[in-house]
Amino acid sequence: MNNKDLLKSVYNDFFGKETTSEIIKGSEDLLKQGDLLNKEIEHLEAAERDLKNTAAALNAEMFNDIGSTEINDTVSLAPDTATETEVKAEEKTAEKSEKDPMEELNELVGLDKLKKDVEELINLMKLQKMREERGMKSVDISKHLVFSGNPGTGKTTVARILAKLYKQAGILSKGQLVEVDRSGLVAGYVGQTAIKTAEKIQEAMGGILFIDEAYALVKEGQDYGQEAIDTILKAMEDNREDFVVIVAGYPDLMETFINSNPGLRSRFNKYFFFEDYSAEELKKIFDIYLKKNDYTLSDEARVIVEKHLEDMVKNKDSNFANAREVRNYFEKIVNRQASRAVNITDATNEELGLITPDDLKFSDDVFKWAFIGTGTLANFVGDELMGSEKHDITAVYSHTPEKCKAFADKYQATAYSSAEEAMKAPDVDGVYIVTPHNSHYEYAKLALELKKPVLLEKPFTVKAAETKEIFELAKKQDVYIAEAMWTWFADVANYVKFWYDCGLFGKITKVHVDYRCDGRNYAARVTDPLKAGGAILDIGVYALTYLYRIFGKPETMVCNGKLANGIDEGEEITLTFKNDITATCSICCVEPEFKEQVIIEGTNASVVVPDFHYANEVTLKRVGEDDITVKADGSYLNEFTRVAAEIRSGLKESAYVPPKATIEVMELIDECRRQMDLVYPFEK
Repeated sequence: MNNKDLLKSVYNDFFGKETTSEIIKGSEDLLKQGDLLNKEIEHLEAAERDLKNTAAALNAEMFNDIGSTEINDTVSLAPDTATETEVKAEEKTAEKSEKDPMEELNELVGLDKLKKDVEELINLMKLQKMREERGMKSVDISKHLVFSGNPGTGKTTVARILAKLYKQAGILSKGQLVEVDRSGLVAGYVGQTAIKTAEKIQEAMGGILFIDEAYALVKEGQDYGQEAIDTILKAMEDNREDFVVIVAGYPDLMETFINSNPGLRSRFNKYFFFEDYSAEELKKIFDIYLKKNDYTLSDEARVIVEKHLEDMVKNKDSNFANAREVRNYFEKIVNRQASRAVNITDATNEELGLITPDDLKFSDDVFKWAFIGTGTLANFVGDELMGSEKHDITAVYSHTPEKCKAFADKYQATAYSSAEEAMKAPDVDGVYIVTPHNSHYEYAKLALELKKPVLLEKPFTVKAAETKEIFELAKKQDVYIAEAMWTWFADVANYVKFWYDCGLFGKITKVHVDYRCDGRNYAARVTDPLKAGGAILDIGVYALTYLYRIFGKPETMVCNGKLANGIDEGEEITLTFKNDITATCSICCVEPEFKEQVIIEGTNASVVVPDFHYANEVTLKRVGEDDITVKADGSYLNEFTRVAAEIRSGLKESAYVPPKATIEVMELIDECRRQMDLVYPFEK
């Protein structure tokens, strides 16, 4: 199918055959008129050239003895054919001077295995083309590829080189690369996505359509991403000879994406994996930036830079962006170096390009926290932050002075006698509130009024009304605040949600959450009614949030709780969601035997997630297919690093735990309390 037929097919689906015929007829009439106009223009241009040449000849006769430069310039006006010949010659020279794409590939840092894979693929395709030209049988090889790897590993760069290699080998006619993501393919209304996608396909004909983060096309429910996938798959089938698609993204998500659709799995059967760069490779990349931009490192500065790059690899998390991290680091250094070098009187070229240790001191490298609260959880978090170069506990407040001082000494911070003083301490970048539940509202309000970004431990407040008020205040003050729902800053739970959104479970047959522990042994906040203790706020919030983030807000909920000693010691909760999904929760905060897990079973796959609220690994067990196992960082450090990044980027709401999610889960907790008739002493 050619481009015209492809667009006609798309227009038929969207406008109907009758309207499509009118559109095409109108387009053909316009083209005919355009052809006539072009012919008329060509006729006029030819006449103009004849007149110029005649005038030039007459001038030459009349002014034969006068060496007029002006007249000679007129005489030298050659026909367009001569100009076109010169242009073509220049283009050929430019083509010859352009670096060979295979040489360009081999000059990239690292990627040794991938380079061999690309060379083998190109040689195989060249051979098949030679066999075809000689009338021999050839193997039908799919040219479409999956690029899997973390950010900054060169996927787009290699795709661009591969497009040139395909053209050089005669596999593609043009060899251009058209880069898109979901936003470049998917529209907001039915039918428009197919048209938008078809336009990109037409632009990429003769070259490669490169779809970054392709898995974003797969979403739950009536989403138009599937329309884009269907249009692309049809184009791949109809234009096998001169159209290539490369899909790219994170390794595990790409595997899930390909397996979400039989059509994708059948057309994408060759994977290129882009490994993370080693410390030595990052050093080479940094040196390339230096050379390219005429900078040099002093010996002392080189030691610091190389140590930083080594630490970067050693401490990398799931957000590690490889070469992009190096580029960002280099740009920070150059910006700081400029502030120093610009003040050097009569600076030499060497001085203007020299980077010294003074240019490597960044005050914004460390995110400084004020801790409000010094209990068990605060110490767990403090221990993890202490091992990081990216975070520092600067200020501390606790209502118990002795605990406050001991905590401050342990983490080399300053103890303050009031929460306000700690929040207003010099250089505080963010406030972490980790106090008993009933004081969350008070401290969060204070921090926002002081215009300090806040990470507020779960549960956000005691009731939904307070939660809404806090978010309204944050919006008014234009300040960031997020619930410290650890689970959603880690990626394991997000993988489970993604698998559900992709439909990999099939029809859901069972969902059950267990969270049973003995809070009496480690935290008074769990058992003290004056501190809003009990199961639903302390651990039930994790279970309800997990279910909410995967299945949405439930349509019905029944909560049977056990009240004793002024708190809810446990609940049995049944929730129903859309798509006929029923989930059960068993929660207890006075259970001697610890048990925590999420079970989701479906007709096609199932998962069991132990320690679900901070899990580091999960396996999707599939019926008749290979299992999928993913690992991700579920630490406090990961949570705090992501929050710090959001605050520094200027966000006022978290992308990981949006306000709506926190509010609606608090509304579910309110409903559980209502059904149990649970009222805390300070509310009476």
